[in-house]
Amino acid sequence: MAKLFQPGIVFQSDSEYLADRSLYTIELSDTQPRSHIILEETVPVAFQLRNLRNVTIDLGGATLLFNGRILPFLLENCQNVTLRNFTIDYRRAAYTQAEILDADQDHLTLKVCEGFPCLYRDGEIIPVDGDRECDTHNGNMLLQPFDAVTRAPAYNAGCILAVIGSNGEMGKNPPLAIQRLRSEFGPNGTVIWHGNFPASYRRGQMLAFTHESRATPGIYACDCENMVVEHVRMKRVAGFGIHGYFCRDFTVRDMVLKVDDGCNELVSINADGVHMINLSGKLLIEDCVFENMLDDGGNFHGYFTPVTAVEGNKLVVSLDFPGGESLAWHRIYRAGATLTVYRGHTVAKKGTLRVLEAAYSADGKEILLTVEGETDAIQPGDHLEDHEAMPEITIRRCRTGRNRPRGFLLSSWRKTLVENCHFYNCASAIDFTGDTTYWYESGPVGDVCIRNNVFENCGYCGGDATITAAPQFESAPDAPCYHKNITVENNTFLCFSDATLHMRFCDGVVFRNNRYLHSLAYPKRKDLPRVILESCQNSHVEETHMLP
Repeated sequence: MAKLFQPGIVFQSDSEYLADRSLYTIELSDTQPRSHIILEETVPVAFQLRNLRNVTIDLGGATLLFNGRILPFLLENCQNVTLRNFTIDYRRAAYTQAEILDADQDHLTLKVCEGFPCLYRDGEIIPVDGDRECDTHNGNMLLQPFDAVTRAPAYNAGCILAVIGSNGEMGKNPPLAIQRLRSEFGPNGTVIWHGNFPASYRRGQMLAFTHESRATPGIYACDCENMVVEHVRMKRVAGFGIHGYFCRDFTVRDMVLKVDDGCNELVSINADGVHMINLSGKLLIEDCVFENMLDDGGNFHGYFTPVTAVEGNKLVVSLDFPGGESLAWHRIYRAGATLTVYRGHTVAKKGTLRVLEAAYSADGKEILLTVEGETDAIQPGDHLEDHEAMPEITIRRCRTGRNRPRGFLLSSWRKTLVENCHFYNCASAIDFTGDTTYWYESGPVGDVCIRNNVFENCGYCGGDATITAAPQFESAPDAPCYHKNITVENNTFLCFSDATLHMRFCDGVVFRNNRYLHSLAYPKRKDLPRVILESCQNSHVEETHMLP
């Protein structure tokens, strides 16, 4: 049944929604509040789809322009939903951009660029979005210099986290130390920030700094099955492009994240292009562009959760780590789930448990699990994982780069294929992650093929190799490696660094029939082998073919 799409609509199953205009302007008055989407805060949501089946929203190329920080699409417990043919845009970018007029390791002198409205009060820049004043005192600020010519992250200029003023909130469990900056007005409409800045922050660079929460992705989906997002463009989004929890079978086709050609903006969205947590079934990403983000092109992972207490068939599990609050809200472990038990910080398996009941603490920091299975050998410090909730991944014909920091983070033990893509990221193009120490993002890969791709000058903002694996875990004699069965073949590496591959704690790395061409785009840091293998086993490496 075809229906018209409009603000405030109540969606129905077995329906197709079509546009009647080329531009929709969405105001805060058109939204409904929704709490605990990603973080512990309430966000306004424009279009909510809950408990629906067989819905298509095809807007024929229309633009959805949001006035204010609004989450465009929220989908919960839906099946067979397709979102296609539209652009998500905002009145104001979710960051502020300034030119660095002067810099040393103690200060930056900044001039805010045109198109980024701000107030100037009490010696500070105060970004504004309509009537709303954005907060630079809450620990959300990420500072990233960009090269004014390449309009990509500047060479060797890593990001820092900061907060303005002595009374600003410093954030919880930050991945980097948060600096307190002192701000004062300078001459001719400039602002001077005093702090401790890297030597790579230099005059003539452009600085992007964020001041928005990531709790407003472009599309958010939880407990959905058979989702398709295709022919969608996103700009000025404060959070992830697509953020999914506990979904099954997800297709992303022809999604474009990039800034407009000819505009002065440097950032498309503030977070990852596609971020999936405990996705199962199949993930297909094809013919997409992930460019100018302030985080990775894609990140697909599960979670380890540390056990803190054991009594009979009851386990206390901690969620007191970055991202843990969202796992509590989404109920990461539910009755009927089968969990794998790992010894300590290793990936040595102790066995499996079946969840009979899961009770979550009021503060979201713990789960009390009642389980079925052998618990005598489980000790505090062991880790649990929903090992089955991992997808088969196919990524093909995508472009990703001019972003901070990486291309794709691959963390599924099921079959994974990356082919015919073009990478030009400032950090590694493909990173095999996983850790049992801080983020607790799982898990080990087990069947990966990376073939027929082009890797162009990746890693110029840190690291010396294009493809990397550096899991943070404890190696053990009975489980010495984290990842296994990674094949890299028939790729072209255009590199300023000698190293194409740097792998640690991997079993079964195959590197063959790849081509290498040395680039002069950036200074060569040091002489390195083409392939670096540390604490790896059962690997097969062939010489690369040197291109003229």
